[in-house]
Amino acid sequence: MYTRESASTEAKPRSKRGCLVISLLLFFGFPVLLIACAALMFLGRESAARRELTDRLEQLKAKNLPVDDATMADFYHELTSNDDSKAWSALLAELTSDEFNKSSRGLPIFNDAVPPIPGPGETWEQQQATREFLLQFSDLQRELTQLSLKQLQPGAVPVRYPTKWNSLDTLLPDIQNMRQASRLLLLQGQVAIYDENSASTRRCIEGLLGCSQAMSAEPVLVSQLVAVAIDSMAVELLQTALRHNTLNEKDLRRVLEHIRQQMSIGPRWRIAMQGERALMLPIYNDPSIGVSQGVASIPFRSRDALYYLDYMDSVTNVPTENMDVFVAELEKCESELEQLMANHMLARFDALLTSQLSPATSAAGRAFVRRACLFRLASLAVGVRLYEAQHAGPPASLADLGEFQLDPQQLTTLGGQTFGFQRDEEGGSLLWGAELEAGQVPAKPPVLDPTHPSLEQQRQWLWELPKQPDATEGP
Repeated sequence: MYTRESASTEAKPRSKRGCLVISLLLFFGFPVLLIACAALMFLGRESAARRELTDRLEQLKAKNLPVDDATMADFYHELTSNDDSKAWSALLAELTSDEFNKSSRGLPIFNDAVPPIPGPGETWEQQQATREFLLQFSDLQRELTQLSLKQLQPGAVPVRYPTKWNSLDTLLPDIQNMRQASRLLLLQGQVAIYDENSASTRRCIEGLLGCSQAMSAEPVLVSQLVAVAIDSMAVELLQTALRHNTLNEKDLRRVLEHIRQQMSIGPRWRIAMQGERALMLPIYNDPSIGVSQGVASIPFRSRDALYYLDYMDSVTNVPTENMDVFVAELEKCESELEQLMANHMLARFDALLTSQLSPATSAAGRAFVRRACLFRLASLAVGVRLYEAQHAGPPASLADLGEFQLDPQQLTTLGGQTFGFQRDEEGGSLLWGAELEAGQVPAKPPVLDPTHPSLEQQRQWLWELPKQPDATEGP
C-alpha cells in the first residue's frame, strides 16, 4: 500500500540526485557562463572597434590617403610620373646584369677591399682597370646621367617604378638597384676629381642628387632611406671635390643652388609615413599576410589597428619645419607607445601587432635630420670656396658668407648650434659639425681616429679646405 512514509522514503534519493545535478551545473556551468560572457564582451569590443576602424579608414580615403594595396597604387600614381619609367627600369636592369657585376667586381666603390681613388697626381694602381670599365659602360653612364639630371629640372616629377603593392610582401627591386646606379656615378665623379675636371665632377654630383630626387615620392620608408644614402654619396663626392679644389666658381654656384633645396626635412617624411601606414593596415584585417615576414598571425585585431592608426597619425603629423621639435616629438611618440605597452596589460594585448609593425620612427627621423644637417654643412663649405674665388683667401668667419645668401645662424645643426670654422696658417680652412648622437659641436676641429669603427661617419662632419691652385675649367 502506498503510504506517506513510503513516499517520503522514495523522495530522498531523488533529492540527492537533484543536488548533484545542481552542483555539477554550478561547477561546470558557471565557468562556461563566465567564458561565454567574456567571449561576448570580447566580440562586443571587437565589433565596436571594427565600426570605429571602418569610419577612420573612410576618413583617410576621403582625404585621398592610402589604406590598402589598391589605394596605395592610386596614391603612388598621383605622386609620380611614368614618362621615364621604362628607361629607368631598363637602365637599372643593365646595371645589375651579370656582365656589369663581373666587370665591376675588383674596382673602387664596388668593392670595399679595394683602396679608394687617391687625390690628383698621386699614384693609382687601379687606374687602367677603372678607366677601361668606365669606357666599356660609357653609354650606360651617359644615359644614367641624362635621366638623373632631368629630375633636377624645374617641375620634374619623381619616377614611377613598376611596383606591385602587396602589403608587407611588396618587392622594390628598382629601388634597391638604385644603389648600383649611384656607385657608378660616384666612381665616375671620383675619377673626374682625379682628373681635376670641374664640369664632370659637377655633373656626377648633380647625377647623384637626381637619383635621390627620382625616389623622393616613394611612399615606403626603406625607399626613402635608400635616397638618404644616395644623398650622402653626393655629399661625400662634393666633400672630396672641395678638399682638392676641383670645382670652378661657375660649377660651385650651380651645385650650391641644388643644395639649397635639400637643407630641410621636407615632405619626404610625411609621404613615407603615409605609405608605411597603408602597407601595414591590411595585416590587421588578414593576419596571414604578414606570416611570411615573421609577423604573428593573430585574429580579431580591429582595436590593435586603432592603436596603430593613433601611433602612425602622431608620427606622420609631427612638424618637420624645426629639426629639434621634429626629433623631440618623434621620441615622445615612441616613448608613449612603449609606456603604454609596459604599464597596461589590456593595452599590451590589444596592441600586439602594433608593437611588431610600428617602424623605428625615432631612428629613421634622425636619418632625415642628419641628411639636412650634412647639406647645410656642405652649403657653407661651398660658400667658403666661393669666397676664396672672389677674395683670394678664406673668410675670417662664416658670417662673411652673407654675399652668397648663406647665414650660419640659420644653417645650424640640432640644438641650434652653429657649425665650427677655423682658418689655418697655410691659407686654408676647416669646417666641422658633430654626429647627432654626440650632442655638442666641439669648439675645436675633431681629431679623427683611423681605428674607430665609424671613421667614415666622422669624416662626414670634418671638411678640410686646404689652399690649392685654382681649379681648371674642365670641358
